[in-house]
Amino acid sequence: MGIMTAQFTLVIEANLAATAYGASISTTEPVAESDALELLDRIARGEAPEVYSLYKRGVTVRVSERQLIDISRGRATSTRQTRITLAEIASDRR
Repeated sequence: MGIMTAQFTLVIEANLAATAYGASISTTEPVAESDALELLDRIARGEAPEVYSLYKRGVTVRVSERQLIDISRGRATSTRQTRITLAEIASDRR
């Protein structure tokens, strides 16, 4: 059995709201850490719509090197956010 290379994914928790209705969770395909970090940077710049499209009206904040939060700037009652986190895959049971 060979040595396993660490694999990483971006966990996208989309459309989070106070009511919690309509939220979805998805992940990207497993990739090397450097590729995942590059993808996270592309998402922050709005250059990866195939993975996630930033809210049209909003602000994106970098919480850490491995996490972004995209916050919509809609009406106060409809504010939503999407959290995108780079995570190491601990176990893949596909």
